[in-house]
Amino acid sequence: MSKKVYIFLADGFEDIEGLTVVDLLRRAGIDIKTVSIKETTQIQTSHGITMLTDTTFAETDFTDADMLVLPGGMPGTKYLAAYKPLTVLLT
Repeated sequence: MSKKVYIFLADGFEDIEGLTVVDLLRRAGIDIKTVSIKETTQIQTSHGITMLTDTTFAETDFTDADMLVLPGGMPGTKYLAAYKPLTVLLT
């Protein structure tokens, strides 16, 4: 049975907290998707590295999720907490 993990990223997430999870789960063969809470897939880490996520929140269906990951880092965690569609998904 294949597992599905969504990793939510916002500008200012801590590089190691977000990308280590991506690296380890992909090495384990787990199907993961990085998800931007912005309208675009372009995200900037807390250390100023610009990266692209696999998808955006608005274009993703999370009904097949086995796990949801919210990396730490400032101000990324504040943006995740303030993003109403995510907080609704988590409740």
